[in-house]
Amino acid sequence: MYDARKFAAYLKVIKAMIDNLQSARFTSKRDIYYKDVSTYKKSQRYCDTIIDSIATSLGMCLEVDLRIFPSRKGLIYGSLKTHTGDQVFECNSTKVPCLIPNFDSERSTVMSAAPKVVILVEKDAVFSTLCDHLRTISNPKDLLVITGKGNPDILTKKFVELLSKSWPTTPFLGFVDSDVFGLSIFRAYKFGSQYHTKSLRNLTLAGVFLHEYSQGHLDITAYEIHLAQNFLLYIQKNQSDKQSFEELAKWQRELCRSMTLYKKSEMNLVDPGDSKSAIDYILSKADVWINQPGLKNYATPRARTNSADEPIPRE
Repeated sequence: MYDARKFAAYLKVIKAMIDNLQSARFTSKRDIYYKDVSTYKKSQRYCDTIIDSIATSLGMCLEVDLRIFPSRKGLIYGSLKTHTGDQVFECNSTKVPCLIPNFDSERSTVMSAAPKVVILVEKDAVFSTLCDHLRTISNPKDLLVITGKGNPDILTKKFVELLSKSWPTTPFLGFVDSDVFGLSIFRAYKFGSQYHTKSLRNLTLAGVFLHEYSQGHLDITAYEIHLAQNFLLYIQKNQSDKQSFEELAKWQRELCRSMTLYKKSEMNLVDPGDSKSAIDYILSKADVWINQPGLKNYATPRARTNSADEPIPRE
């Protein structure tokens, strides 16, 4: 009885895969699961295991070959239009943020003109507040805002990579917590994985930085120190990459400061008690790049006044 039920589950998944490919559309593991919950023993994990097993047996990639993606979670706000075959994705700055669409990176084209800057935000709450603010102003900045809601999924990373390649001269600014977890999330966007397989040259870490805080620092744990030490080893192994040297040096500086002071900083605590401070912080950094694209300093005007020991080099 058990083997028959498992065999039926495999057949259901194979049929779903065939139907999906014949219709030339995208689907997700969650969509396949909800087509027949009882067959998969009311377990998403059980369904996922079968899907992965079939893909492995066929020697195929779920996303590229079978067009099956994890459930979407990344969000995007701003004016954007992309084409993937006969499918069109479009969002604009007058509406609420959209889920990042499933797409085929080999067949997708970005049709929109490049914005002045693309902002990547680690936290969903900061992203939502920023988007709400941008929708209320009469003349919104030419910005595109993206979040992976914490650790970005494969779809979000691939979408950011598509935009980065389509707009190679547009600055992409990342905003994450000043701790080892935030830097790990930024690394996932910048290099794709811990193995340094690719690099988005126009993506840079813009904040937050420990020295920009006058209060609101948090203590780091022994576990975070251990993770930071491993991260520093990763940086040392990859500093031979000249294209990424300046970026990696910035990460190293933040981690060393954190380990020296036993402190970290979170994005939503740029100015404790002021709910708009994180938004002002992000937009002030974006202004630096929009108005002075050659400026290689990532501190806000207020922080630069207080950091006379750190010169502002220009290209």
